[in-house]
Amino acid sequence: TMARNLMNPLNLDSKRFIVAVNASTNGNTIYGWAQLRPIGSTLRNPQEYNALPGSGSIETNIEEEIWQDFENDETEFPNGFASLPWTKEYKDFLKSSQTRLEKRNVNQRMEQKERERIRGQNQLWE
Repeated sequence: TMARNLMNPLNLDSKRFIVAVNASTNGNTIYGWAQLRPIGSTLRNPQEYNALPGSGSIETNIEEEIWQDFENDETEFPNGFASLPWTKEYKDFLKSSQTRLEKRNVNQRMEQKERERIRGQNQLWE
């Protein structure tokens, strides 16, 4: 939770500390210090008017794409006796669902790499 992260002394990172000093005294007077930490993405929810930063999700985009693939799939959903695991219809549907699952996993890995690449550029900080 957020409170646990705020109180966790192991969550310190020296690269995120800033120190306020008096420049006219060559930095001899320290006014304060703080650690800036990321609290989330600045993505906005495209479905919501005047959405706040952080309301969007990359996962939503991936889920929408996979749902469209499911709806456009030519493979019929097996019903009745065709839904038994040893039937051709079931095996065809299983194969198409596994393909969609693998595509979803690939998209998630690609998005994760992209998030790591732009870490800090598209971030809300506290």
